[in-house]
Amino acid sequence: MAEWYSKMRYGKKYGHEMLFKRQNNRLEGKPGVILAELGMPEEYSPDFYSSFMEHVFSYSIPWFLHRIILADRGIALIDPANPLARNSFTPASLVDMYGSFTNRDGRAYIDCEVEWRPPGIKKNPSDHGYFLYKGDGKGGAPDICQKTGAKIAGWYYGHLIPEKKVAWESQCRKIYQESVVILSGLYPGAEFRMARYSIKDSLKEAVEELLEAGCRTIIYQCFCNPVYSDFEDYAYAMPAVHRIVGGRAKTIWADQLGN
Repeated sequence: MAEWYSKMRYGKKYGHEMLFKRQNNRLEGKPGVILAELGMPEEYSPDFYSSFMEHVFSYSIPWFLHRIILADRGIALIDPANPLARNSFTPASLVDMYGSFTNRDGRAYIDCEVEWRPPGIKKNPSDHGYFLYKGDGKGGAPDICQKTGAKIAGWYYGHLIPEKKVAWESQCRKIYQESVVILSGLYPGAEFRMARYSIKDSLKEAVEELLEAGCRTIIYQCFCNPVYSDFEDYAYAMPAVHRIVGGRAKTIWADQLGN
């Protein structure tokens, strides 16, 4: 009854937030530390943005609406010159989430039959519409995720970022390297691995390497979020690490950087 009440009271926060707050953080055996960051790539990656946006909507939308709202009905397209449009218009060009302006046959999307889709949440001023092309079948991700990817590919990387690169990956790498130097001096014998928590293979690789190195306690620390969030940490990264470890070692969630 107490567990049921806690789940009702805390909702999605129940579980890993409660585990974090109530955990026994005493080390057992050799410690291994995962220092994790989001995993945003330097160059545009449709897979990264598609998977992350799918988590955004899966988290925020009730599960019984997932099949409807997260449907893949075709290829979502955005006009880079008017990416935030909320009303139908005649586009000058159309791009998909892979940065392509043409369909599989090499024909420009603006010369294909497309249909306008208005914003999904009309009361949200930041939401926008998109064009949908069905001639090549499904697009490989939910429409609402595709339209975000198309906007990022065509507008952000196509116009707003002249270098077409962001420094997140290189900056996080420097933070990791400097942190390991300091922590290794304070805790000799501990193992350290960097992981990108939005990429499950990256988390799995870090866990497996620490286990192979003989670590009996795995400590997880996200260094790009000052405060742990329900969305990214308690409902995303922490459950993933817990599942990957699978009871083979003790798992401790380090304190928030903000503390």
